[in-house]
Amino acid sequence: MMDFPYDQPLEDEKPRPFTWFMRYRDMESCTEAAPKKGVSLRSLKQYSVDFHWQQRCEAYDTQIAKEAAKTLMEKRQNELDAFIDQDFSIATRMQGLVDKKLEVLEETEDVDVKELRTLAGAYKESRVWVQELLGLLEDEREGTGEKG
Repeated sequence: MMDFPYDQPLEDEKPRPFTWFMRYRDMESCTEAAPKKGVSLRSLKQYSVDFHWQQRCEAYDTQIAKEAAKTLMEKRQNELDAFIDQDFSIATRMQGLVDKKLEVLEETEDVDVKELRTLAGAYKESRVWVQELLGLLEDEREGTGEKG
């Protein structure tokens, strides 16, 4: 299949038919593109055949769809990045709280074993959380070809 440009005239296309093509491209109907005066519907239909309007519109629609998909993918990636950043911040703050609490426990003579177990569990959970996030970041880098 031959590529037909949708944003510039074909080699043998004069300005007038190209102007009508642009109207047709945006409306996708010869009837809608035809004004009350200036060009007949029959002429527009002939231009449509001679200058491959349908194929050019398909190329235009494909490009618009690609741009919309790219924009959506970028938006989703930005949202995912923000989520991971926030989650990582919370997980590291949690580790910091565990560290502070451990320092307090170290200063007391009577260590409450139950509190120590709770603290160890909280540390383990925050550590696993950070490891999972680091794994997500690594997976993301591998998927995009980035290096850490």
